[in-house]
Amino acid sequence: IDGTVEYIAYEKVHETVRAGDLVIARCTAPVVKLCIELIQRRISARVRGKDIGKSLTAIVKDVAKMPNYTWANFGKCLEEYRNTRIYKLLQKKGGEAQAESLRDRIQGIWVCYTSFNARSIEQLCLEIEDLFSDNRAAVVLSTVHRAKGLQENRVFILRPDQMPLSWKGQLDW
Repeated sequence: IDGTVEYIAYEKVHETVRAGDLVIARCTAPVVKLCIELIQRRISARVRGKDIGKSLTAIVKDVAKMPNYTWANFGKCLEEYRNTRIYKLLQKKGGEAQAESLRDRIQGIWVCYTSFNARSIEQLCLEIEDLFSDNRAAVVLSTVHRAKGLQENRVFILRPDQMPLSWKGQLDW
């Protein structure tokens, strides 16, 4: 079917998308960020992939188990968690891809933490789970991997500069 390809500025996405549209990106963090921005503008939006939400809340709960954790220093603990885990991943052969994935998930958590008005770990986890809920009709945001097999009349690609994603030590294949 004939269609059109248009390039729009990120600032115009909020004015352009509507319920039923699909927005895809290579990484999780930009999808989470845009979803929160849409919700703040009273545009119904959700991120596809409950398992992504579970992955993020699992990290949040791990951070809460750290010995120096308090809600007041969640951001500092999240950074410490990221640095420690990424260091360990980079010690393994081929760990750069896993490290990049962890960086992306932690950036997604940071976006949620700084955007939501949560006052506890439990509340932050509930907000994240709601963000990834399939219970409402909305603009659907998804990583490319979660969007496989989907089609919509209108599809937006967020951060096309990240497709394909590359990182240090990436194998040619």
